[in-house]
Amino acid sequence: MAQRTKPAAQKPPAANEKLILKTSLGSLSDSTVVLVEELLQLIALPLKITDDKKNAYAIVSYHLLYTKQGVTEKDENIEQNIVKAFPASTKIAGKFTNTPFPDIWIANVNQQLKPEEELFFYDVLVRDTKGTFHFAPNLKIKTK
Repeated sequence: MAQRTKPAAQKPPAANEKLILKTSLGSLSDSTVVLVEELLQLIALPLKITDDKKNAYAIVSYHLLYTKQGVTEKDENIEQNIVKAFPASTKIAGKFTNTPFPDIWIANVNQQLKPEEELFFYDVLVRDTKGTFHFAPNLKIKTK
């Protein structure tokens, strides 16, 4: 079972200093487009939150939205039994408190991930050493 990662020692920002956080999955830290094979290698890695001084923050919770591409069928002419397929997408979401996310999610993504799909990490909530909660930036990864 996945365990929470322990944050490194960190110095909280001064009252007038703005906290600048970064969300990363492996080498990806900005919303980007990557090859399916690259994302498959990164999918089992933990989500990490760091500040501009490389201090790590404990993740309290986060959401993951997986947008899968597929098709839907529509009867064009029932009497002649004509069916047409149209592109469609399905969204699967979950809220997690551990990183990396559960093995069943990793296995499903590994089996199903195709080009033009997306993983979107959002509402990433972290806690600093003083116990103050902060939202980290979203991370959107699309495949090509």
